Amino acid sequence: MPSTIDRSTAAGGVSIPSFLMASREEGQRLKAFVSARWGREQGGLRGLARRAGLSTQSFYGWFRGAWDPDLASLTEVAKVLGVKRSELVAAMDGDLVALPLDGVSRQAIREVLEELLAERLGGLVTPQRRLAR
Repeated sequence: MPSTIDRSTAAGGVSIPSFLMASREEGQRLKAFVSARWGREQGGLRGLARRAGLSTQSFYGWFRGAWDPDLASLTEVAKVLGVKRSELVAAMDGDLVALPLDGVSRQAIREVLEELLAERLGGLVTPQRRLAR
């Protein structure tokens, strides 16, 4: 018997396909996303867990890739962080940047996009047709 537990056979010796297991990489991306939005000044991970009604062990398990968060937990974390649950999932999937954008950055990106759209559409972007804010 091995001295360490193999996650792929942890369920009573039954092999678990890798696509059903939580990913350490996903956990690290979630950790980066959460850490960029919640720091020591807000009470650290304990403060976040308390506000979300979860245990710190849940977060540690997610970040290690030991297990995936359930939708109810993601909903509570998203509420506390002030983001959408889909943003947490996108971060885990690697489809979202971990760093939050401030208002100035958002405005700068919006202006560049509007200029690019105006170029592409031949100046058809008017103040009434600008990107929704």
